[in-house]
Amino acid sequence: MELAIIGAGWVGVTTAAAMADIGHTVVCADLNAERIEKLNLGEVPFFEPGLFELLQKSLASGRLKFTTSNEEAIKAGELVFCCVNTPTLPDGSTDLNAVTQVARAFAQDHRDGAVFVIKSTVPAGTAAAMRRVMTEISQRPFTIASNPEFLAESTAIRDTMIPSRIVIGADESDTLEKVKRVYEPIIANGARVFISDCATAEVVKTASNSFLATRISLINEIANYANQVGADPVGVALGMSLDPRIGAVRPGVGYGGGCFPKDVQALIGEGDRTGTPLTVLKAAHAANYRQRTRLYDRLSAALGGVAGKKVTIFGLAFKPKTDDVRDAPAITLIDQLLKDGAQVVAYDPQVRPTLVNDHHGLVMASSALEAAQDADAVALMCEWQEFIDLDLKTLQHVMKGRILVDGRYIWSRKTVESLGFIYVV
Repeated sequence: MELAIIGAGWVGVTTAAAMADIGHTVVCADLNAERIEKLNLGEVPFFEPGLFELLQKSLASGRLKFTTSNEEAIKAGELVFCCVNTPTLPDGSTDLNAVTQVARAFAQDHRDGAVFVIKSTVPAGTAAAMRRVMTEISQRPFTIASNPEFLAESTAIRDTMIPSRIVIGADESDTLEKVKRVYEPIIANGARVFISDCATAEVVKTASNSFLATRISLINEIANYANQVGADPVGVALGMSLDPRIGAVRPGVGYGGGCFPKDVQALIGEGDRTGTPLTVLKAAHAANYRQRTRLYDRLSAALGGVAGKKVTIFGLAFKPKTDDVRDAPAITLIDQLLKDGAQVVAYDPQVRPTLVNDHHGLVMASSALEAAQDADAVALMCEWQEFIDLDLKTLQHVMKGRILVDGRYIWSRKTVESLGFIYVV
């Protein structure tokens, strides 16, 4: 099939490369000329495991092209996938300006019978609103569908090729079939498909992320309680995980990134707007940010105040195998440390200094041990394997102090304390 993808961000590029790989002809558009030039050369502007190789393969096949012209892409597509960003506005609502601009462009340039597919994360009712926008402009027949993405950073290719489910919302049966045809090779390999109307598909996306975020906040609060009563937080989480109704859970400093915080906040706002307040979700959202404050308070108490102290941060990304620092817990901690007069040195295997150059005073090191040299405390904020495998005796030799803050519960308290460290969680 001939597909157009508007938006060459993380979702758009991953989707474009994957769809070309399974046999579709794909034109992906973005207004960022520098990004498009790099993509056409096979360069990925962010880190996602395996994406470089997949992009190179899809470009070499001749089935994938990137362009700065939305018009060119839209005219080339039987289905046009909207993959633009939908940030959160100051009042907590979702900014749909980019989606609306793409909808207007589609209405002007689409083929007869083309399908406008919203893959961007949007609140319920967006497809209906975009249909109204496009109907006022378009002179040719079209339909609209909701096809939310469920990609996790660091596993996006697997999540595309072997998805947990494919959700398709549309009001017309032929539209549903067209979108299903896009995924035929993936469905043939056993992927489950959930069919619904557009509004239901829209809510499935934000509700799924909100449920997972709530789960994280709950296990973190249970871990805090376990620490207080002398129980092993990791052991508690493991014991809970043996219940198949619960599944794997692990405590830590909380969620971050570009999806969970944004989607939770948006759904909370939608609940308030519709008169159905989501009180559990509000509590989970607040608990997530309290977890960051709590960790800072415990670090400060262990140091007797952070002013003038050297604190090393292991891991800046919000999760391993990505370079995404959006709303990352590490960044929150760094900002507070710098504000209160600490000297902060950080190391992350993938995050480049340019991604954090607006944090004045932050020093980036080229290795974990370089970052920890003469440190009064080390705070682990992202569970990269490199940090899990780090020899703690060597770390002890390069540090000046003995405080280890384990924001991800990767180290054994018994092991850490037996080496003479002060273990802070």
